[in-house]
Amino acid sequence: MLSDALGPLEWLARWHPWWVLLLTAVVFFDSNRAMRRISDARLLTSVTPKGPILKWEMAGTKKRMDEILEAWGPVGRQWAGRTLLIDVPFLFAYGAVLSLACTMAALYFRGAHAVVGKWVYAVAAWVAVLTAALDLVEDAFLARMLRPFEGDGLPRTMTAVSKTKWVFGLTLVPFAIVAFVLYLVGCPRECG
Repeated sequence: MLSDALGPLEWLARWHPWWVLLLTAVVFFDSNRAMRRISDARLLTSVTPKGPILKWEMAGTKKRMDEILEAWGPVGRQWAGRTLLIDVPFLFAYGAVLSLACTMAALYFRGAHAVVGKWVYAVAAWVAVLTAALDLVEDAFLARMLRPFEGDGLPRTMTAVSKTKWVFGLTLVPFAIVAFVLYLVGCPRECG
């Protein structure tokens, strides 16, 4: 029952999470490496000398967005669009890893009869999925802004979505680390 689910990937956490984590880690690192390769080779400019993708995500205004896109030129825009395609498996991978790790911890706490821990990690598992969904929304905004647009509305909204994604994602990382440690320590008798 969904209301009792300790995370969207609870069925995987009960099965054998390490294989799934390994597979998603490979996707995560490969797609991240591909995005960095494009970013470093095609998108570094005087306007975006460091972290061009992050600068693009945080542009916030039409003026700043236009500066970035103008510096990239038409070819750079095409490469930026390609990073958005590569970002899709990346966001699914990190969303799955964070969600699965938090679900594993929720199962651990359920087995330990620690109700607060169980629900904190169950909520975190769902927030991990929300984080990946926000990244997908951000990508849609970025793709739209590769074409002409008017006003600060799109960049402002996209930047708000991006900042929310980053806050959620960076908050979940320590949760995931604790989850892995708990899982390695060993599940209580009724875990999973």
